[in-house]
Amino acid sequence: MPLTLTSNLGRPSLERVGDVSLDQETSKIRVKCEVGCSAFIERDGNKVMLANPLDKTAFVSGYARVGDIYTVERGLEKIVVTVEYKENEVNDEIYVNTTSLNDSVDQKRKTALSAGVIILVLLVVSVVFGVNQKRSKDFEETSLTRSTNWQCLEQQISKSLRIVL
Repeated sequence: MPLTLTSNLGRPSLERVGDVSLDQETSKIRVKCEVGCSAFIERDGNKVMLANPLDKTAFVSGYARVGDIYTVERGLEKIVVTVEYKENEVNDEIYVNTTSLNDSVDQKRKTALSAGVIILVLLVVSVVFGVNQKRSKDFEETSLTRSTNWQCLEQQISKSLRIVL
């Protein structure tokens, strides 16, 4: 049975007076009472003093029950903590998803289109570089062939001239 603490101050502690804490798993409560303060428990209509330390801070622990009221006070400074049953919170709110399925499909189409355009651009660039490289290679081969042909022709002419002379 989940328990919770509610306080008159909105928090279960007050500086220089003390505090009350609850272990949710074991339902064990711990009351801290500073020097010069008094701690009380009210259970089933009976109010019982738990601590009234004179020389050092006192700690009192025990098992909490629904409806227990713990009070730690020093004069007008007072913290009152009540043990209550914690109901499971049910979220009654309905959330509407504002993005439709068409929006997600449109986003996927945009992404696919972008990827396609990038791949197409890479393909065109690759083809252009390939054509340029082929032209360059063909030019080198034809230049080398022409150069070799001229050299052969020169050698033949020189031989012919030597023979004639």
